[in-house]
Amino acid sequence: MVLLSHAVVGAAIGVAVKNSLWSFLIGILSHHLMDSFPHIDYGSQLIKESGPRFLGQKPKLKPDSPRKFDETFWKILFVDFSVAWTVFLWIFYRLPENLWLSVFFGALGALLPDVIAFYPPFVKAATRKYKWAAFIAEIHSVFHWALPIKSLFWGFFWQIAFTASALGYIARFIR
Repeated sequence: MVLLSHAVVGAAIGVAVKNSLWSFLIGILSHHLMDSFPHIDYGSQLIKESGPRFLGQKPKLKPDSPRKFDETFWKILFVDFSVAWTVFLWIFYRLPENLWLSVFFGALGALLPDVIAFYPPFVKAATRKYKWAAFIAEIHSVFHWALPIKSLFWGFFWQIAFTASALGYIARFIR
């Protein structure tokens, strides 16, 4: 899923839990649960066929897929990050200050698996040096169910549902 969906759900976890450590840990768990639903993400244009390992399948990449981040990836990431940053500024501006730390760590935990699994300089170094990072990367590869770009409806359906539900929950606590 894209950054916005994971971060907003992590923020909602922070609002609900009101504890930084637990928000962070549950945020990590939420990432894997959300990724187990079919979705479109930054690499969807590279996927020919899709399916998660937890259902005994493995995504197949298009034969001409680049093995590195291309221009499309960076454009999507920029837009996603910009929207997420704007939403977070609104959330922090509107929520009581006593929730800020928990919201931040919930979002951070929800984003961490993608950082570990997909940011190349970090992946190799972290997964070699830290067993916990290798464990998170492995879990991520089991539960991640990215769809090919042609599956737009289901690709966005769950992301919109998760994001809207989380924002609706957060809205109950705004000033």
